[in-house]
Amino acid sequence: MPFYLYISLLAVYLFMPNIFIENNLVFGLAMFAYVLGRFVWRLGKKLDALSVMALYATGAYLLAPALSYYLVETDWYKGFNTMSVPYEEYFRVAVPGILALLGGLSFPYKSLDYEFEKPIERIREYLEDKPLVGVQLFWTGIFCTLAMPFVPNALGFFFELGSALVYIGALYIWLSPTEIKLPYYIATAAMPLLNAIKGGMYGGIIFWGLLMLIMVLPSFKVKIHTRLLFVASGFLIVLFLQSVKYEIRRLTWFAYDDEVTGLDYKLDLYQRLIGDRVEDPTLLFGEIMLSGALDRTNQGSLTSMAIRYTPQFEPYANGETIFLSTLGSFVPRFIWPDKPKAGGRENMLRFTGYDIGDVTAMDIGQLGDAYVNFGAKGGAVFLFFYGLLFCTVYMFMFKISAESIPTLILWIPLIYTGVSQADTSVLVCLNHLIKSSMFMLILFIGFEKIFGTKL
Repeated sequence: MPFYLYISLLAVYLFMPNIFIENNLVFGLAMFAYVLGRFVWRLGKKLDALSVMALYATGAYLLAPALSYYLVETDWYKGFNTMSVPYEEYFRVAVPGILALLGGLSFPYKSLDYEFEKPIERIREYLEDKPLVGVQLFWTGIFCTLAMPFVPNALGFFFELGSALVYIGALYIWLSPTEIKLPYYIATAAMPLLNAIKGGMYGGIIFWGLLMLIMVLPSFKVKIHTRLLFVASGFLIVLFLQSVKYEIRRLTWFAYDDEVTGLDYKLDLYQRLIGDRVEDPTLLFGEIMLSGALDRTNQGSLTSMAIRYTPQFEPYANGETIFLSTLGSFVPRFIWPDKPKAGGRENMLRFTGYDIGDVTAMDIGQLGDAYVNFGAKGGAVFLFFYGLLFCTVYMFMFKISAESIPTLILWIPLIYTGVSQADTSVLVCLNHLIKSSMFMLILFIGFEKIFGTKL
């Protein structure tokens, strides 16, 4: 089992750390290959959303930094997001931290098998007399999406969660006896694409796409070569998005001409960029583009800035930011105006000495958060329990689904799309976990009161 593998590797590291540190590229490649292989093998078989979190963390904190250290010494590398400390210093933090995180995420709860067939059968039976629930959720999501630009900032996060009901509604429709389904499927697939084209933000395509694929694909019993094709296509899409992201934002974000900011112009722009890459593959696979993709994947570069700065110029926080992050998730901003903000500016300024300004979103990440609070060893202990938290929540969702609320597992993407991203902070992840759980509770109660139907 993966839990025992990660814990065994962690035990070996405690006695022989140099094996991992000196061979960091081999170790990074091996770990990423194992996590990716396990993800592909379970894709279409198990409802394993935690594997997305494990895959991203392994790539962003182990493989990408190891490649950066290696390639920066060659003439091939054309990037700019290099590591701020020698590899010995960085991997003394990253290796135990990520192994501990992976261990927590894969804790072997006996009741947690991520099984698919029985939960889906229970959901189909539960929804037999509720054909309109999915449609109601879908249109609630559409309403929240349209209303989001007009609501006060204090309600913005909940309306953002509400817009995700489009996806949850589609999952309900998929398993319910609703007669008309195809238009909802098409609209659901189009939502992240339109959001990306309109706003230049691509996380929704990647994470919602992955998690919805994990939820739906087991119904089709796809073979391994089809799963490999899905994953390869996913990497190609990510590479394309990374290659066009800067140019799209440069041409549209700061433009004030309605013709430039309109949807028609943006669609034409994407069409031109795709055509350019078909005609000239170096725009997608060239040194500059691949170096840029590595830079954007390498979350370890920002963590290394924190390792360089803390504790030499800023003492360890000893849990302060973790505690405030958790507390801030429960307390509204109008009650606590100065509570920590998402976006990373406070962490970057305090723990790296670098002011990113008010426009750029940049953060030291969850590994960085663990380190600046507890150091390398203490950070690894924290990351184990941090991963265990998300594994425990996952286990309870399956347990409650089996015992009383069959449809609860359909809400897995709402919870885990906000915590799977390794480039965000503990604050962002805990905030999403707590508020999305509160949001779900409100909806389950509200739908029964308003529509007389149990979700």
